[in-house]
Amino acid sequence: MKIIVLRGKHGIGKTDVINMVYLLMIINHYMQVNGCFEDLCEDHKAEEWTARNDFRDILIKGCKKVGVVSSGDYNIEDEEGDKNAIAISTHLSYFEKNDCLIAICACSENKESEILDKYPNHIFVEKEEILKMELRRIHNAFIAESIFKIL
Repeated sequence: MKIIVLRGKHGIGKTDVINMVYLLMIINHYMQVNGCFEDLCEDHKAEEWTARNDFRDILIKGCKKVGVVSSGDYNIEDEEGDKNAIAISTHLSYFEKNDCLIAICACSENKESEILDKYPNHIFVEKEEILKMELRRIHNAFIAESIFKIL
């Protein structure tokens, strides 16, 4: 499985970019795989600092199945005490089990080991912090389009 990783500091808009990529895929005729969408904020009591719109889904176009997950900053303990319930490795394993050819994910700096150790076929796309509010959406759209073109 090929992994496209949006990497950057915590809280700089990686989830926003992943959501834009997802919308670009929908606009370009990728279809949801029935039963795969999961709202990660709803299932896991996301702390105040986590993104409010983290999700995981699988889309398909022709024979190309693509897993998309926006969370990558944190591990939250689930009801069974599993602290890796929403770790990057958990999501990537889910995509592998569902025969995805490509996975798109977010990853905070210093959390790359979960990807590097198991997935040699990866591409890192860097997300910079944009301080000027009026430029953030433009920058995010540029990064999202760059990721979409890699597909």
